[in-house]
Amino acid sequence: MAHSSGDDFEDTESISPAVPKCEGLPRRLWITKCVTLYNAHGKLVGEGTCHSVNSDLVLGANGPLGDTQVAVHICKTHSQYDIPQDLVYALVAWPTKLVHCHGASLHDHEAKDNFNQLHAARVNSALSKSKRPYMNGIRNPSQESPLKYKKLLSEESINLVSSKVCCMRNCVQPFPREKIKSFHERMYNGSTFQFRAHMKLDVHRAVHRDASGRKMVTMEGITVCLHAWMHISGISEATFYRYQAYVKANWEARDHGNTRLPKPRKHTEQAIATLKCILEKEADHMPHCTRSTKSGEKMVSMILPATFQWKDQIPKINEVNTAFGLREVSSSNLSKIRASRFPEFDVKRLGDNFARCGTYDKYKELRKGAIGGSEQAMKWTRKLEKHLSIARAHREYYYAKQYYSQTYPDECMTIMHDKMDHPKTASPVFSHKNKELDALVKLPVSVTGMIAHGHGDVRYAHYGLDIFLHDSNYTIGSMTKLLRDLEEPPKSSSRELFLGSGSTALFRSILKGAEMCKTSLDPQPERLVGATPLPPILNV
Repeated sequence: MAHSSGDDFEDTESISPAVPKCEGLPRRLWITKCVTLYNAHGKLVGEGTCHSVNSDLVLGANGPLGDTQVAVHICKTHSQYDIPQDLVYALVAWPTKLVHCHGASLHDHEAKDNFNQLHAARVNSALSKSKRPYMNGIRNPSQESPLKYKKLLSEESINLVSSKVCCMRNCVQPFPREKIKSFHERMYNGSTFQFRAHMKLDVHRAVHRDASGRKMVTMEGITVCLHAWMHISGISEATFYRYQAYVKANWEARDHGNTRLPKPRKHTEQAIATLKCILEKEADHMPHCTRSTKSGEKMVSMILPATFQWKDQIPKINEVNTAFGLREVSSSNLSKIRASRFPEFDVKRLGDNFARCGTYDKYKELRKGAIGGSEQAMKWTRKLEKHLSIARAHREYYYAKQYYSQTYPDECMTIMHDKMDHPKTASPVFSHKNKELDALVKLPVSVTGMIAHGHGDVRYAHYGLDIFLHDSNYTIGSMTKLLRDLEEPPKSSSRELFLGSGSTALFRSILKGAEMCKTSLDPQPERLVGATPLPPILNV
């Protein structure tokens, strides 16, 4: 029974006294809100900021937080008993009933938000009701179209053959109806695609000529022309002559589709090889990021430049296929190759906080400001392509040295040195600062990562606090520290970098979640490079 709008408002008023009187802040807006924490006795014990993070990073969380708890980044404690000083700057799970924001608990805010959504849904439902009722009897019911083989086995289809015209002799109309029915039963009733293909091929092998030289075929003991055979069997003219070409090519009856055909095809294999060369040249290895495939497997991400377009690779792939005399690849085939063979490759998305190349941005803006196709536009296009070629050449030079260092670790060592400062790149721990932290000077946190290819288990890093900003002396010092460490017996894993690092609460909160970095570590080399003393010139 339909309710009136008055009934809806009466229902709303009847439940409104139980709804808390507060703003009704939705759960999605709790993130980055400054909140106050209370204990079970209603005493103020601390302050912090709400976060939405993985429950594995939250202290006191045993599995998912659910709807009754929320992750709070502690910034101040008022009770050492409830919140010890060691928990400051850490993520802690706290009950929503004991977390207050804007004068009310988050539990009350959620209840008020649910009431507001229910009230809005009822009002909109009352306003959108149509005066004319919806009747199923008015609609035309959908009719199922019969399958082809069922249609050919019907009496109507068999009788329809008598209205066809085949040749001057008109051999199809006097053909016995019971023989047409038996032929349809044998060809379509419970038969396979391969069996039907066998019958379509045999008719071409049984073709003979009569006294006047016309092509005839014997069907159920009666000689008829080829067009009569088409009408009786229910085969189209295009299908009939297609199977005639199969007979000339000495094909045998096969299953439906691509069954028993070699897969992948040669043009697909070549397209995969060409696309692999293009992607390996363009992509950057991101060991700290992973992508989950459809099977649930996690793979290390390979990030392509933001200007990379998948559709722009089709002409390059087809150019190589044409040179080898192979078929071209369509856009749909390229999408299948990308999804099945290269799931770890993805284009750099908007919002990444890493600093962009200033030269690239300058040339791109200058080209955008020029008239398309003009000499000025071509000038900036050539400069941009030259700049990208130089950057690609540097990357390929590094990859060559990387391979040489991994192949001959006793003769060469390639080191990649990179430093990340907190003001330059957003750190997940400090992505949302509360008012107290925002009023202070930015914390001088920096991470220096180095990759020593072919030595140890490849990765090596420094974590510095209160060392900011850095200069060339720090770069030389960090590389010297790496060389000194390689003089000692090799470590078995980079996981030892985190041992003994929890000296203070702030340092522990920074390294909270460092366990997730282990998933991207490659297995250590089969043969560890032994300790090698430094040459005298490097004894610094």
